[in-house]
Amino acid sequence: MSRINFAYSLAIISLVSLFLAFYLQFEIGLVPCKLCVWQRWPHVINILIIAIFLTLPKKQNILILAGLINMILGTLLAGYHFGLEEGYWNNVFSCSGPQDIEGLSSKKLLSMLKSTPISSCENAQWSIFGFSLAGLNFMISCILLLMWTIKFYLHFLTYDSNSESQ
Repeated sequence: MSRINFAYSLAIISLVSLFLAFYLQFEIGLVPCKLCVWQRWPHVINILIIAIFLTLPKKQNILILAGLINMILGTLLAGYHFGLEEGYWNNVFSCSGPQDIEGLSSKKLLSMLKSTPISSCENAQWSIFGFSLAGLNFMISCILLLMWTIKFYLHFLTYDSNSESQ
């Protein structure tokens, strides 16, 4: 796969993932939990890395490594969230509303609590074919990680072969 096709494939997968998440949030009305929001960042970073990858071909070594590390972290985060929803482990992060309540009157606190959308990280709000959004994101992240791993392997294998022949 050429460098351009590889980059476009990765970008399209991340863009579709982000568009789906934002569509479900803003059009369907799903309230994302803290982990759902965090899981969007590896896709945003992936798109930025790909944009730089396309514009600075001489920096491929560092960008391929950055993309690989980004998707390792993204896959771990998605896997953690998916495992949390499936009940494999307990949550170590706080999934709640704002914590700064010092100095608030009881009326203001009650008003703030009523207007704060809170979504539990442990409960899936939406699923398709038995997979929650966290599960789908985990699968997509695994695919992106696999693509970056193959690119890393092929690039550095080819790079080492070319440097040995010279």
